[in-house]
Amino acid sequence: MRGTIPEKVTYIFNSSYISTSSTDSEEEKCIPAFVSNAKSKTCKQTGKRWANHRKYNYQTQTYSDNGEVIEFTLPNTPLKNLKIRGYDKTYHGASAWKVIVPVEGHNFYMDLREDSLKDAILNAGIQTGGVLNGEWIWAVVGSERKLTRVGSEAYENYKVNSTRKTMKEIKKDFEKGAVYKNISNESWVYLGKVNFLRKVIDSNHYLESNFHFEKHKDVDLWANLKNNRLDDISYYNLRFGKTPKLYQKVEQLEISPNYIEDLRNLIVLEVHNYAYYVEHLVMQDASIPNKPLSSLNLSSSLLNEFTSNGIDVNNVIF
Repeated sequence: MRGTIPEKVTYIFNSSYISTSSTDSEEEKCIPAFVSNAKSKTCKQTGKRWANHRKYNYQTQTYSDNGEVIEFTLPNTPLKNLKIRGYDKTYHGASAWKVIVPVEGHNFYMDLREDSLKDAILNAGIQTGGVLNGEWIWAVVGSERKLTRVGSEAYENYKVNSTRKTMKEIKKDFEKGAVYKNISNESWVYLGKVNFLRKVIDSNHYLESNFHFEKHKDVDLWANLKNNRLDDISYYNLRFGKTPKLYQKVEQLEISPNYIEDLRNLIVLEVHNYAYYVEHLVMQDASIPNKPLSSLNLSSSLLNEFTSNGIDVNNVIF
């Protein structure tokens, strides 16, 4: 189960929602708020934009600023006495229950996902008036910040995930044939560094199909591994350059010296739309002497495209 528990969170809201009247109802004192992982600059910037444009003028069809953006950061310690206030059914994205979350003397009006509410009702109970039993923390699940009950199955999974190191913390000198796991329990195998050509279409002249070939050297090649078998790898399993979000090495597989060449030949038989998968068709192992393009099992039409783009197919291109 994906998700982690940040050490600190940042609450962001607009000052125009702070009520100074003692006669206001509980609902009128609620403050719509945005929460962010305190370490995420991008998420906090999103929250500030959200909080800076809370009032919409339907006559001018514009947003206006009606107060200052306020933010404060707190440890992600358990919250209590969450109170259900309604259900927000949206046309875009997931719908959510709305709850009042007491934080530092403020009553924040925030989202509670349906699965979290269901867990709370079944396993912790709910009081008269809609107050949820139990303690709650914020979890980060993908791009979502999610209220999660302490002690729930999701919480226990997020807690374990939070103790795992990311690949950046483990190492950067990956071992060829090493198999790693991600949080979703998928296996990824490192296949070494490759050189390849990528077909790039000029977006300004797309209808004319203008394009050129980019050379890429010493790029890390990863493959999503099924059943820990190298012979199950296909072109749609491959990832060039970007390291998957992995945390643990689990196995070491033997990679034959000709594995990349064998894999490339297999892809040639599988791929029909070579314009999109051209990098798979011409990839070569960067650690061994490379063959000229003319010696590879490529279609004559693809070789002609290389030639027309000024690439000498009779010589090593990398």
